[in-house]
Amino acid sequence: MIEYQMTIEEKRKLILTRNSNYVSLMEKLPVFLNLHNGLNKSARFWEIILYKFIHKFVHDITPLVFEKDTDTLTERVFDEVLIPLDDNDYSNLRHQEPAFFQQFLYSVDLKKSIKAKHNFKRTRIQFLKNWLFKFRAFLPSKKQKMLLFQEYYSSIWQHYYPEYKIIKVGLRLTERDDTIKINTELRQELRDFLITEGFTPVLANGLSFSFPMDLLEGFSYHNAKVAKFTKGIKIDSMLAGWIPELWTAILCASYVESGVELRLVQHGGSYGESDYSFGDLIEQRLCDQFLSWSQKSYNEKIVPVIPTRLVAFRLKYQATIKKIEGPNLRRYPVLIVDGMHYSTPTVSDLVGWAGTKENVVSFIESYMEGKGEGVLLRLYNGNYAKDEKFHEELIRRFPNLTIHDETHPLEVDLFCCQEVYVNYMFSTLKWEANFIGKTVKTLPGLAENAL
Repeated sequence: MIEYQMTIEEKRKLILTRNSNYVSLMEKLPVFLNLHNGLNKSARFWEIILYKFIHKFVHDITPLVFEKDTDTLTERVFDEVLIPLDDNDYSNLRHQEPAFFQQFLYSVDLKKSIKAKHNFKRTRIQFLKNWLFKFRAFLPSKKQKMLLFQEYYSSIWQHYYPEYKIIKVGLRLTERDDTIKINTELRQELRDFLITEGFTPVLANGLSFSFPMDLLEGFSYHNAKVAKFTKGIKIDSMLAGWIPELWTAILCASYVESGVELRLVQHGGSYGESDYSFGDLIEQRLCDQFLSWSQKSYNEKIVPVIPTRLVAFRLKYQATIKKIEGPNLRRYPVLIVDGMHYSTPTVSDLVGWAGTKENVVSFIESYMEGKGEGVLLRLYNGNYAKDEKFHEELIRRFPNLTIHDETHPLEVDLFCCQEVYVNYMFSTLKWEANFIGKTVKTLPGLAENAL
C-alpha cells in the first residue's frame, strides 16, 4: 500500500473533493442514463440505485486525481480491459486485481474490453424468498403497508409505527440476461459525456470501464424484471437501514418515484460526530426522513430513534457468552480492533479514518515489553482488505502477539478483553463495545492522524 503524509488542511481538501465528485456525478449521470434507457426518471431515482457503487468509485478515484495533472492520461496497451458485472464485482476487482487497478492510471482502449469473471448462482431459496415477499405484500390488510429492508427488529418498528403492517423484504436478483454484452460505443459515449460536463479525463476514463454492466448495459433488463414481478403491489411507506442489492434498490427507487416515503435508519457509528461523515451525507440525501441515534442536534427531517444496531449487537453478545466456557478462555488486557488495510489507496487511507499500520505498530512497541504480550489484534481478512504481508510482519516483530480475523467471533474476543482500543476514529464498533459495558479508547496518535 502506498504511504502518504498529509496535513490536516490537505485532508480536508481531499474530503471536499471526494464529496464534490459524488454530488456532481449524481447530478449529471441521470441525464445520460435517462437518454440511454429511454426513461424520464428523477435524479433521486438514479441515486438510490447508483449510490453504493458511486460512493465506492469516488472514494477510490479521488486519491488518484487529487492535486495531480488530470488533463492528460498516459497511453498504455492492455491485452484486455476488465469491466465489472455488478457492484460487488467492482469491489473485488478494485482491491484484488492489480491489472484492474492499473487501468485507473492509463488511457483505456474500451474496444478491448471483456467481462470479468463472476460466479452468479441462482438458488431455489432466492426464488422462494421473492415469492414469499410477493405473497405477503398481496395479502389484504386493514393497515397501511410498510416495507422494512436491511434493518433490525420488526417488533420494535411495529411499536414505532402501529398504524402499519410491516413487511420485511429483500428482493433478490435471480435472473440475468446472458445475451447482454459490453457496449464499447456506449461506454465511449459515457466518457465523452463526462468530459463535456467538466469532469477530469482521469475520472471520466475510470468510470467508463468501472461502471458495472448491471447498471449500464443490463439496467433496462433488470428494471423491467422488477416492474413485472411487483406489478399490482401497493406500498404506503418504506423503512431501511441501508438499501441492499440491485433489485431491491430498483424496487425502492420506483416506489419513491411514485411518491412513497422513504425513511432511513442511521447505518454507521460516526454520524453527528464529524463534519466529514460520508455515510451521513449520502443517507440524508436519499431519504425523506432520517432516523438517527448519534446526532448532536435534530430537526423535522433528522429525528431521534432507538439504536437498533447497538441493541442487536448487545443481544447477540449476551446470547454468545452464555454458550461459551469462560474459565477456559485466554484473557487479554488489550484488544485492538478495526485494524483493516486496503491493498490500494482510498480516501480513508489518506485522511487516517481507516486503521493505519503505524498506529498499531507504535502501540504494541510501547506496551509492556514491546513483544505483543497481552495484546489481541483483530485484522480484517476479507476479500479486498486482506494484507498477508502486514500479518507476517507483525508476527515476526512481535512474537507474543495474538492475531484473530473474522473467523473468530468478535463477541468472544470482547468477552476475553479488559480494554478495547479502536484504530478508526468514528468506529461503529466503538459504540457497540461501549454498549456492552467495555472501556473503549482510541489508539494513541490516531487523533492527530484522523479528522
